Amino acid sequence: MLASKRNSAKILQYIESKDSNFWDIIQVRESLRLFHRVASSVPAYKDFLKNHGIRNHEKVKTWNDFINIPIINKKNYLNRYNIQDLTWEANLKKPLVFTATSGSTGHPTYFYRSNQLDWQYSLILDNFIKIRLNNKGPILVIVCFGMGLWIAGIITYKAFELASNRNGYPISIITPGMNKKDIIHALKKLSPNYEYTILAGYPPFIKDVLEEANNSISNFSSFKLRMLFAAESISEDFRSYLYNNFNIDNKYLDIMNIYGSADIGAMAYEGPASIFLKEYSLHNKLLFEKFFNQSTEFFTLAQFNPLFINFESVDNNIVLTGDSEIPLVRYAIGDRGGVFNFNKVDVIFRDNNLSFIHQATIRNIQKYISRLPFVYIYERANLTITFYGLLIYPEWFKYIFLQEHLNVYFTGRFVLHTKYNDKQNQCIEVNVELKKNRQINSKINKILQESIVSNLCDKSSEYSEIYKQLGSKAIPNIVYHEYNSEEFFSYTNKQKWII
Repeated sequence: MLASKRNSAKILQYIESKDSNFWDIIQVRESLRLFHRVASSVPAYKDFLKNHGIRNHEKVKTWNDFINIPIINKKNYLNRYNIQDLTWEANLKKPLVFTATSGSTGHPTYFYRSNQLDWQYSLILDNFIKIRLNNKGPILVIVCFGMGLWIAGIITYKAFELASNRNGYPISIITPGMNKKDIIHALKKLSPNYEYTILAGYPPFIKDVLEEANNSISNFSSFKLRMLFAAESISEDFRSYLYNNFNIDNKYLDIMNIYGSADIGAMAYEGPASIFLKEYSLHNKLLFEKFFNQSTEFFTLAQFNPLFINFESVDNNIVLTGDSEIPLVRYAIGDRGGVFNFNKVDVIFRDNNLSFIHQATIRNIQKYISRLPFVYIYERANLTITFYGLLIYPEWFKYIFLQEHLNVYFTGRFVLHTKYNDKQNQCIEVNVELKKNRQINSKINKILQESIVSNLCDKSSEYSEIYKQLGSKAIPNIVYHEYNSEEFFSYTNKQKWII
């Protein structure tokens, strides 16, 4: 325990003090080191390399050698080998925990996990917790992720517990999962005793919890809140909505989103540096084009620790290398995006007569800036619907329901579907969840319909042209569902935005 505590303190000190060049060196060193360990100690990977013509892994010595190693994925690696052969020395005689992917792209895939991933996540949370320990007041953590076989709930609980025990932080944890009644009751009965309450859960679910708590707890506006999200991207409009409507001190410091997976845990996180950089770039087209390879505001920009995990972008696809009970070397996780280091941030800002640190200082977040590298992730390419050959993204709809005149009627959860009428003409169907005890009339229906069409035209010139050509045939059909409807909106796991 003492060695672990010392190691934790050392890594946290690195995060606070080391520059971009240090992390570049670590990225190369750790990637090569892990490759050689896996190549010599994991039976499945040995066979994989042999089948791809690599019989002597010792010949891989440089970064250029490394990036020419064949990429693995679920199809050619994880689903091809026995799960035992995917582990270190094919050894299952040790403490392990199973988690699984959500199965959004097919059947669930199972992964073993030891407490190593819990510990790595606890270091991410360590910095998040310390930001608000100035008054040494107690902190309540309410874990609102699903607590089943999915990774988010259990690993979040374990990571908070590890960080708290390691440092003696005054943290109390309760794990109601996605039981909204229990969450509201915990907020009402427990939160008044704590300086801050951290709500950890899926973004649309937490938004719904906050709004219901605001309506049912008389003094809720006095509760100091912090948010920890995972499982999907959030827009800066969404972050600002929470900041503006609830008692959150600072949107850069108190609303964090984790880029994680069942495959290998909490991989990266949105901290003050990435949140500010994303927001600033979205308001500066020239900077945005220098950093990102796709014109959309819906993505996650996160920082990662190369001591634990490393990322590459290969043809705009994210490839990761990281250690776990099922170690992964150059693994295509199925996400799209890119990678860059902190030096690129400094150079691009300087070339545009700007200073990143000066801008951070204006926002009073400069002392929380770390120079870890960045990874940015767009929503998966297959999480769309099509309409007359055009890809329609759920992200184009999310902002609509944050608008004040519509937010009073709708929870913000919806499900998109491409349907066909009896003449086999395509139509976009939008299944929308009403807030509890809310009904709508033709006026509100028209306002929502017009908002959707206007936003689609704004986001997509292709849709705008289709709308000009088809007129009313291009207008989405809206289907309203009662609050917590079993068909689309029962709270069992993270929200599915398309079917």
